[in-house]
Amino acid sequence: MIGLAILAGIDYYAVAWTALILLAWVAWVVWPRLASGVPFVHGYLPAVAGFWLVWLVAHVWISDTPYLSWFYAWTLAGLPIALLAWQFVREPEGTWRWIERGLWAGATIGAIQGIWQIASGESVRAHGPLVDPNAYAGALNLIFFPLAAAFLARDDSRKSHRGVWIQAGILFLLALAFFSANSRGGMIAWLMGLCVLLFALRKRPGFWFRAMLLLTMWAVAAGIMYLYTAYNLLQVASFQDESVSARVYLWRSSWMMIQANPWLGTGLGTWSLHYPAFRDHREWSTAGYYAHNDYLQLLAETGPLTLVILFSFLMLVVHKLWKLARQAEGGQADAEAIGLLVGVLAVATHAFVNFIFYHAFISILCGLYVGRSLQLCNGMSGVRLRIIPVATALSRKMIIGTVFFVLVLQLLLHEAARLLNCDHPVISAIHRIYPSFTELEAARFIHAMRPQEPIPRNIVLRYMSESIADAALLGPDMPKAVLIESIEAYSHARKSAVNRTQLGAEQAMLLIRHRGLLPTGEALQRAEEVVFQTLKLDPRHAESILALAEIQFARGETVKGLNILVQAIPHIFSMRDRRLLEVVYLQRLLAPAKYPALDSLEKKLRQMPSVVFGSESSDAVFFAKAEKTMYEVLRQSGRMEQVP
Repeated sequence: MIGLAILAGIDYYAVAWTALILLAWVAWVVWPRLASGVPFVHGYLPAVAGFWLVWLVAHVWISDTPYLSWFYAWTLAGLPIALLAWQFVREPEGTWRWIERGLWAGATIGAIQGIWQIASGESVRAHGPLVDPNAYAGALNLIFFPLAAAFLARDDSRKSHRGVWIQAGILFLLALAFFSANSRGGMIAWLMGLCVLLFALRKRPGFWFRAMLLLTMWAVAAGIMYLYTAYNLLQVASFQDESVSARVYLWRSSWMMIQANPWLGTGLGTWSLHYPAFRDHREWSTAGYYAHNDYLQLLAETGPLTLVILFSFLMLVVHKLWKLARQAEGGQADAEAIGLLVGVLAVATHAFVNFIFYHAFISILCGLYVGRSLQLCNGMSGVRLRIIPVATALSRKMIIGTVFFVLVLQLLLHEAARLLNCDHPVISAIHRIYPSFTELEAARFIHAMRPQEPIPRNIVLRYMSESIADAALLGPDMPKAVLIESIEAYSHARKSAVNRTQLGAEQAMLLIRHRGLLPTGEALQRAEEVVFQTLKLDPRHAESILALAEIQFARGETVKGLNILVQAIPHIFSMRDRRLLEVVYLQRLLAPAKYPALDSLEKKLRQMPSVVFGSESSDAVFFAKAEKTMYEVLRQSGRMEQVP
C-alpha cells in the first residue's frame, strides 16, 4: 500500500490520491495498536518529525490562502507521516524487502524511460516520469544511494555472483539516466554523497572490487552520455548559464519577500502568489512557481521556525550517519542504514538549488528511509514504540476514526471538484444516467462543504455573473440585486483565493459591463479600485491591465486606454499575454471598423493559459502567425504609421 502512495506521488497533481493511499496505509498499521492504548514513538528524530507535522497543520489554519496551504501541507507531510507510521509496522523486515524490490524495479523502469527520452530525441534533457529534469536527478540520487550501499556491502559468501552483476547492470542504467538529466545541482549532491558512502563502507568485505566497478561504470556512463548528447549539451549551455542568473534573481526576490513577512511568512505554498510583486524585471525565464531553493522558499512561506525544525532534523540525520560511519566494520544492517541516510542527505543538499521536497513521493521516501534506519539502529538510538493506556479502546478508535473520516472526506471532495474542471468520463456517465444533472449542483454542494476549493467556487461565481441579465424576468430591481450579490461574492473570494488576481480582473469587468445598474460613475470607480488592488499583487497581470484600459474606454478616454496598453506591453513576460494586449490595442485603435481575424485571434488567445516559460513549439508557431495576422490587418487598414 505504501508503494502505491509513492507511485501516486510521482504525479504532481495527484496529491489527494497520494494522501488517501498514505492515510489508508497509516490506518492499516496504526489501528491494531489502538486496542492497547495510544501509540507513541519515542526518540529525537520522531519528536522533531512530529513537531514538523504539527507545524504544517498550524500553518494551514493561520494561512490567508488555506486551500493552497492545505495542498502543500499534504505534499510535505509525507516525510513525518511515513517516518512515524513506519514504526508501527508489525513485520518491518518482510515489508521492507518488498519496498527494496520496488526500488530496484522502479529504478530500472525510470532509468530506461529517461534514456529513451534522450535516445529518441523526445527531450534535450531526460526527465523520466517527472516534468523537471532536476527533480528527476534528485529522485535518481534518492534511489541510487540505498541501492549502491546494498551493492557495495552485499554478502555473496553463500550465493552466486549473478546477483552482483544484475545489480551492477541496474546501477549502470541509473548512471546513464542520471547523466542524461544534465543536472548540475544533482551532480554536486551525488559527488558529495558518494564520498560519504565510500568512506563509511570502506572496510566491508569485497568493498574495493565493487567500489572500483561502480566508479568505472559511472565514469563510462558519463562518457557515453557526454558523447551522445554533446550537441544537446551545447544547446542547453546558454540556458544553464541563464538558469544560474535566474536563481540569483529568484533568491533576491525571495529575500525581499522574507523581509516583508519576517516571522510567519506569506503562508505555506503561497510563494508563487506573492512572487510577481517582488519579481525582478530581468528574471523572465522561469514560470515563477518555485524559488529553486526549498529552504529559502519555506523561510519565505512559513518563517524562521520552519528552518529551525528542518535543520534540526537534518543535523540529527547527520549525527546518526556519523555514528554509523565510525563503525567501519558494522554489519549489513548498518550498511543499509548508511545508504538510506546518505540518500536523504543527498536530496537535502540538492534542495538548496532546486525544488525537491515539493514532490510528494520524494517526501514519503525520505520519511521511510529515516524510519527504516531508526529501526536498523534501534540499539544505538533507543527509539522504540510506547503504548500509553489513555481512555477506553472504543473511545480511542472513535476519536481516531473521526479524524480519519474528516481527512478522507476532504480529500475525496477535492478529487470530486477536479472532475468539474474538464470533460471527464465520470461527468459524462452521470449525464447519461441523470440528464438533468448539472455541474452547478455538484459545485454548490462541494462549495458548501469546502468553501476554499477553487473550481467549485469559480463555477458558482460564473453562474452568478451570468444570471444578472436573466434576473430581469423576476422583477425590475433584481438585476441590480444580483449584481451587488455577485460583487460581494467576488470580494469575499478574493481574500483567500488562489487565483485572486484573475478574480479581481473578472470582478472589474463585471462592474464595467453592468455599470448602468449602479449610479453614474460608481461602477467604474469601484472597478478601478479593484484593478489597482490586483495590480499590486501582480503588476504584469494581463487581464487586470486590460480591465484598467477598459475603464478608460468606458469613460470615453480612448487615448488614455491605448496608452495604458502601449506602456504595459513591453513589460509583459508571457507571449500569450503580450499578444492578447496587442490584439486588444489594435481592435480599439481601428474601431469602429471590425476585423474578424482580430476577433478570432482574441478568442483563441483568451482560451490559452498564461505561461511565462516552457511553451510548446506549436504555441511558438501560433504566436508567430498571430503577429503576422496583426501585421496584415494593419496593412489593410492603412494605419501602420499610427502604431508605436
